[in-house]
Amino acid sequence: GIGFQELKKNFEFAQKQAVAVGVLVRITTKKLSWKRRKKLYANAIKFRVALTAYARLLQPVAAHAAQPVLTAFLNTHAFHHEAPSLVGSIRYFRACVLRIQRKFHQLLEVRHAFCEVLKPYWIAAQEQVS
Repeated sequence: GIGFQELKKNFEFAQKQAVAVGVLVRITTKKLSWKRRKKLYANAIKFRVALTAYARLLQPVAAHAAQPVLTAFLNTHAFHHEAPSLVGSIRYFRACVLRIQRKFHQLLEVRHAFCEVLKPYWIAAQEQVS
């Protein structure tokens, strides 16, 4: 009896130790994952702040770099209006492009019409040559 009781006590003690180790592992894992998550969120927030600062710094640089391009566009397509604006110049430029496209399509229609009118004469001339 004494050996069995002692074995049973040792077994229960081992079970309690296993449960305690499981609890400690869970607590440690939670703590470590919380620390990792906290570091990750801190890094994400730092990255977001850095990206915002970079964008704020880069916006004037990009605007400054675009100045010669916009000036050249305004000088080319504003046609000496009193106070040319970029929006007005782009509208005027687009209107010019649409006008050119419209004329080109009209020219294609005229060519197609000429081809249709002259096609029978061309076929007759080919038959005479053959």
